[in-house]
Amino acid sequence: MRITYYLYLLLLCALWSCHSDSPPFSKEAREALSTFELIDGFTLELFASEPLVTDPVAMEIDEEGRLYVVEMHGYPLDTEGSGKIKLLSDTDGDGLPDHSSIFAEGLILPTGIMRWKQGVLVTDAPDLWYLADTTADGVADIKEKVLTGFARSNPQHNLNSPVYGLDNWIYLAHESTVSTKFFHDQFGGEGQNITFPSHPGANLPVNADGRNVRFRPDTHQLETLSGESQFGHTFDAWGHQLLTSNENHLFHEVMPARYFSRNPNLALPSAMAYIPAYGPGVEVYPITQNPEHQLLTDLGTITSACGVTWYQGGLFPEEFEQVTFTAEPVHNLIHTDVIHDDGATFKAERMLEESEFMASTDSWFRPVNFYVGPDGALYVIDYYRQIIEHPEWMSEEVNQSGALYNGTNQGRIYRVVPTGKKTEPFLNQLSVSKTSDEELVNLLSHPNLWWRRTAQRLLMDRASEATVVPLKAVVMNCTSPKARVHALWSLEGLGHLTQEEISTALKDTEPGIRENAIKLAELHLNEHPDLLSQLMLLQDDSDPKVRFQLLCTLGSSENPKAQSVCQAILRHDLADTWVQYAALSASQPASTWLEFAQESLTHEPNTVAAAFMQKLGNQLGRSGQLSSIQEVIRLTAKGREDASWWCAAFLEGLSQGITQPFPSTVALQTEKLLLLDNLRANRPEKIRRASLHVLSQLGELPKQVVNQTLAQANQALNDTSAAEAWQQDALTFLGVVSPDQYQDQFMAVLTPQHSIALQHEALKMLSKTQGITPCNSLLERWTSLTPSIREQAVNVFMNSYDRMHILLAAVENNQIDQSTVGWPRSVHLMNHDDDAIRTSARRIFAGSSSDDQIERYQPYLTSEGNISEGALVFQQSCAACHQLKGQQGTGFGPDLSTIRNRTKEAILHDIVLPNQSIADGYELWKVALSNGSTQTGIIASETPSSITLVDLAGNKTTVARNSIEKLEALENSAMPDGLANQINEEAMNDLLTFLKEN
Repeated sequence: MRITYYLYLLLLCALWSCHSDSPPFSKEAREALSTFELIDGFTLELFASEPLVTDPVAMEIDEEGRLYVVEMHGYPLDTEGSGKIKLLSDTDGDGLPDHSSIFAEGLILPTGIMRWKQGVLVTDAPDLWYLADTTADGVADIKEKVLTGFARSNPQHNLNSPVYGLDNWIYLAHESTVSTKFFHDQFGGEGQNITFPSHPGANLPVNADGRNVRFRPDTHQLETLSGESQFGHTFDAWGHQLLTSNENHLFHEVMPARYFSRNPNLALPSAMAYIPAYGPGVEVYPITQNPEHQLLTDLGTITSACGVTWYQGGLFPEEFEQVTFTAEPVHNLIHTDVIHDDGATFKAERMLEESEFMASTDSWFRPVNFYVGPDGALYVIDYYRQIIEHPEWMSEEVNQSGALYNGTNQGRIYRVVPTGKKTEPFLNQLSVSKTSDEELVNLLSHPNLWWRRTAQRLLMDRASEATVVPLKAVVMNCTSPKARVHALWSLEGLGHLTQEEISTALKDTEPGIRENAIKLAELHLNEHPDLLSQLMLLQDDSDPKVRFQLLCTLGSSENPKAQSVCQAILRHDLADTWVQYAALSASQPASTWLEFAQESLTHEPNTVAAAFMQKLGNQLGRSGQLSSIQEVIRLTAKGREDASWWCAAFLEGLSQGITQPFPSTVALQTEKLLLLDNLRANRPEKIRRASLHVLSQLGELPKQVVNQTLAQANQALNDTSAAEAWQQDALTFLGVVSPDQYQDQFMAVLTPQHSIALQHEALKMLSKTQGITPCNSLLERWTSLTPSIREQAVNVFMNSYDRMHILLAAVENNQIDQSTVGWPRSVHLMNHDDDAIRTSARRIFAGSSSDDQIERYQPYLTSEGNISEGALVFQQSCAACHQLKGQQGTGFGPDLSTIRNRTKEAILHDIVLPNQSIADGYELWKVALSNGSTQTGIIASETPSSITLVDLAGNKTTVARNSIEKLEALENSAMPDGLANQINEEAMNDLLTFLKEN
């Protein structure tokens, strides 16, 4: 048993002794509230606590002032049905709950709640339930399954947080299944098709493809969205959705699925924008005393973001209307951001520098969610547990300690209000359901979103004709922009929105209303075609989000004038990457966009236009449209000298988009000849190289011209005065024609007399050859290869099983040093799907037992290491897979700036024992494609039409879903045991010191 385990037991003993200065703290305000620090100008109140409520994760207040609380007792491992919905009430009229009762029980791991009709909707994967009390006894007597099919894996990632949207859809947060090694029986489900059990005709793909979902229960409409959110999501006043996920705490879903789904060839890696302007590895400022941190806790940086909430309560100072709250339960705090518009998306800035909105010294304070009440106060839902992480990502010692459920009989709800502000009591004192239709319409002007959203939902429930006239009056005359937008969508939901209201809204002074009016016009273009001409008048709108929405909407139109408007918006907003993608999502063919771009975007070289051209070429390549590809190659391959910059960008994109060679047809011979003609010394370098890349994708080349070009290439390689770039391309061309045939030429370049760049290019070509001859030749001359060449030469051994066996034998026989293989390739070999390679690699690279290695390093950790030496170790052993603050390496694994506040011992533990837990979101996946190839890597992002993988070299590959034959998670971490063998004791201490200082 390790020393660290004894220390852990001592910590538990201290925790369980329950001294007054140690958690768990009493529910008494004098003890619990004393642990908090709160931003100036606000007051914290204890609203409810145990025994009234325990293990709370979500709450809802209905139109009568009834308070529902979701209790998830079963987290993390109990699936026996301990989850409950509690009703909290106020019997003495002091505005605070003093009584609780069970509204529903028998739930598994409930995660969210929303008032609906006469009951509530509750998320509890794999199902979403409707629970209602029809007998007025406070107990649900109706339990109907509304949706089903969601996977049940880690509950913090599954179906949660139903929200009634501005557009009358109900939105659900959801993510992909989380692979599990240790708890597969309970949490290894992959899910099924998402369906309405009562209406099976409407269904979504298995587990909704791991993305958010929206639905309308009354009409059985059901859609997957383009983004995903872990636990919680929120909307601004105009319907923009913000999402969250662990260490990446704030995303915006920029491109709705309905737009880019219309173009399956659009290579959009993700529909979400990460919006914090201060980048990844977001630093937070906990004040916790004796924090409870587990194996994969990223100390001092956001690691468990959840419950994201855009305030909109009307009670806080006005600047808080642009503020989001994010719960960070691992660090016992609440983080705030100020949201600013930034083109088609947003930019988030810290609200506070080097402090947080609210933090606690209590390590058991676990804020997991928020609720903005009818009083405008912010309610903080505190799960109040000793341990918040899931056992899948904790050490076995902790899992076996008996502490997993410490605190399950506790839980708190806090209320945050501006100091000196009096709030109106609401518990069991509201009667919104009894208000008249006209009064409900008037509530759409309320400064608090709770009242506006409740009023709109009730208007939809009543569906009263009497509300139509007052709603129209709000649209036309109300001074409140928020009331006008709610009225518009209320009329839409009631089926009484006319062209007149839409036309008025399109001219509104508020950009958010114009943006929503475009969405509403889009729904009615078939019945009111005149709206199209009104939409086009917004071409020069002053607001970028309005222009972006107009571009998205008009992208479905085949009207030539509408397409011209799309082109004008692209021209105006070309620097916005999202505008480029929105344009390319349109139904216009790639050739039309190319013609426009050639005429309007290429007057002078610029990187923004080049980026658009590359996207356009990629899209055309993915389409596989032979005639169009022929046409554009003819256009770009022989571009004028001053057009080479954009022609090269287009051809590069084309080469990336073509996924398999075309058949050798006469029709392509002309295009191949044009590209081959670019392989001359006097052609622009970018055009020459791009032509090479396209040729490598087009299949067999015409022999008569190939021979001429081969002669030129060989001449260049033998001419010491030839430009190095031309010699590199000559080598590449030999590899395109036949890498096996020209092995000798490649080997001849591997001499000290040739530049490193040429030798690297020769090795790249050798990597494309077949058989083991090149590997044997490399081993024969290994001692003459310089270190930088050796590192590249190892890649030649990695393209077949036979070569990998030769490499492993060479390492074992000390012909090739283990450090030369490098960490990413060692990872690949130790995780290989071939049993013999995997076994040999682990024997060779893993070395001594992990426990022994930890003990070996311990004596060196007490001294201060050398930061500059540690930086070198990072570059040699870590940078191939990791970055620091988005720099200095490859973004394959987690950004290591997130671990700077961890202890040296904790970081060492993860380096030496990486397979003890696979970091959430960094599982390795293997994708088998329909063309027979395979891709392995981390799933970086997903859209309805594609999956983007990041491999061990940091290369991103976006594959179309319809080309995937099989997708499976590999069992091992991307960082298996063995890295420590490459780092000696002093170097490890230097590395750990460097990581902690960065």
